[in-house]
Amino acid sequence: MKILISIILTAISTSLYAQITMFGKEFKKGEVVKNEQKDKFQGKYVWKKGTDNFTLILKKDTMKKDSDNPFELLIGTYDYTKQGKVVYLNTNNPIKHGNLAGGLEVLDERLTIYFKDGTTGANAKGYLAFNNDGKLIWKIAQHDDPGIRFIGHRKDLSVPTEMILEKIPN
Repeated sequence: MKILISIILTAISTSLYAQITMFGKEFKKGEVVKNEQKDKFQGKYVWKKGTDNFTLILKKDTMKKDSDNPFELLIGTYDYTKQGKVVYLNTNNPIKHGNLAGGLEVLDERLTIYFKDGTTGANAKGYLAFNNDGKLIWKIAQHDDPGIRFIGHRKDLSVPTEMILEKIPN
């Protein structure tokens, strides 16, 4: 009986103080998983080409999924004007209604992103990175959810797939 109680107490204490390891760091159960590498991506960015304008705002948010540890990620909203006409406006909405989510990992100085086109509903996957001038590289490509079969017309992206954005004060 003492052995059984000892085993139960050991199991309970192990689960109470369980840790996960990510990014070469250990996080206690319930602790927010953070990766400071993505902090440098926060801010407001703009791209202009003629009468086309794209504004992107990236902010940190905390999300809890199926694990015991919530995690930080970047959420983005955007505004897009093409040929002087508004295509999509979302930067004034609460960040929870973002169109972009940046994952936990920054690999080779690239932040993987998942993007939902606010106009067409098309999905894209890509990355953000900084060039040698400190400007933000935006590169996305249409990305279909493997669990969804398309019947009929496939939705296209309404935003440019490649841009160099400049950071501006908020």
